[in-house]
Amino acid sequence: MENPRTNYASTIAAYMARAAAIARARGLNAEINTPFLKLRGRSSFASLTFHPSHIVLEALEVEPRDRHKRYGSAMLDDVIAIGEALDLRIDLIAESAAERDGRGLIQSKLEGWYRRHAFVGADDVLMRRVPTGAVRRSTQRQ
Repeated sequence: MENPRTNYASTIAAYMARAAAIARARGLNAEINTPFLKLRGRSSFASLTFHPSHIVLEALEVEPRDRHKRYGSAMLDDVIAIGEALDLRIDLIAESAAERDGRGLIQSKLEGWYRRHAFVGADDVLMRRVPTGAVRRSTQRQ
């Protein structure tokens, strides 16, 4: 009988290895530091956690001097490409650093930015992006 814990761990490890390869092919530095995959791009950083059914975008940051130069959008596009390639939804909590410490976008603008990247509100704090392949499959079943 297969050990569910071993299967879970091997699934996560496989996702992380594939995601790291995709990130490197897109020109990012990728470091697997279980349970996180840390991505570095030009003036930007993202941290992802993998689950069997989805990815959690734990953090996405841009160096303060380089904000509003599309580095954050480029990093988010890279994260989305990983989710699409692995056919996994991406979940995040859209929490503005401006609300915490005066940096970044105000909350409404941050949520609008995620919406422009096809994220939708899943509840009061959670936002989610479903891979386009999953959307096509559910539409075809109807």
